[in-house]
Amino acid sequence: MEQRRIFSVTVAVLLMVLLAGCGSDNNTPSAPQNLTATAGASMVTLDWDAVTDATSYNVYRGLSTGDLSSKALLASALTATAYADTNVTSGTTYFYQVTAESSDGESNGSAEVSATPQ
Repeated sequence: MEQRRIFSVTVAVLLMVLLAGCGSDNNTPSAPQNLTATAGASMVTLDWDAVTDATSYNVYRGLSTGDLSSKALLASALTATAYADTNVTSGTTYFYQVTAESSDGESNGSAEVSATPQ
């Protein structure tokens, strides 16, 4: 009888541990990879790899190097894996990062890239 009680308690504890973990996983998409910035005449073209489970992408831009929090949101809810920034000043260096979004939230920022349009 005692073994049955220990087994029941053990099973109950395991179920509580498993259920406590449900829904607490961070299922946000991975950060976009292989972001590139190509400077052109009065524009910067960005390209990146698609992220599994991402429904859209956000592009952030800053005037100095730094983490995502140092940049302003430039474009949101993009469904393509490319973006042309045409609101630039020739000779100014811009720093970019991209995030992926899904119903689970927004990813961390991609690696930072920079470009100086002519």
